[in-house]
Amino acid sequence: MDDLRSWDDSQTISALELELENALEALAELDQRSELPPALRPLLALVPPEGASVHISLRQRASGRQLRRGAPRQEWRPQVCGAWVVYEAPQPGILPRSESSGSPLADFVLALDHAERDPHLSFVSLKWFRDVYLLKRGFAWAEDPDLPRRLVQEATESGVLLTHKVPNPKQPEFPVTSIRLNRQNAEVLRLLENGAHKARETTQ
Repeated sequence: MDDLRSWDDSQTISALELELENALEALAELDQRSELPPALRPLLALVPPEGASVHISLRQRASGRQLRRGAPRQEWRPQVCGAWVVYEAPQPGILPRSESSGSPLADFVLALDHAERDPHLSFVSLKWFRDVYLLKRGFAWAEDPDLPRRLVQEATESGVLLTHKVPNPKQPEFPVTSIRLNRQNAEVLRLLENGAHKARETTQ
């Protein structure tokens, strides 16, 4: 059953969109290592600006309707489909750096709590939080390309994290995955209380 679920997940439109996003983000690194073939250099124009993230939306060309993300990737047909490329810039301002608590999950929860309380943010983008915000906060573990992704998956499965789609403020037709803490979850309550207790000790 697990093998079948894994195979299904990797063969969806959503997985194809993610692979395309990762491929675009990898172009700059290949170029820096002089490993990007000259014929592919024009693709550098599609590399997301520093600190920004890229979102690929595979759609029906005639209607502009998003292909169902859980559908088989075979529904992507270049003859009748199109790929929308959107860039999400980081939020302005300097993020406070934080000392790690020693637990990536605790760091993750406390950082998301801080982001959710930012009056400048109407929502917290999953991709921006995972790929930009955590690094800006100075967590060494966030430099691991796989660990933040695993944290998001595990936190979602355990009920620590809630996700939903929201319209992109600048381009509402391109929905963005938003995240927030499940503040009814016992583990979230415990980690937030521990974080508040340590903050009080620091200020005393």
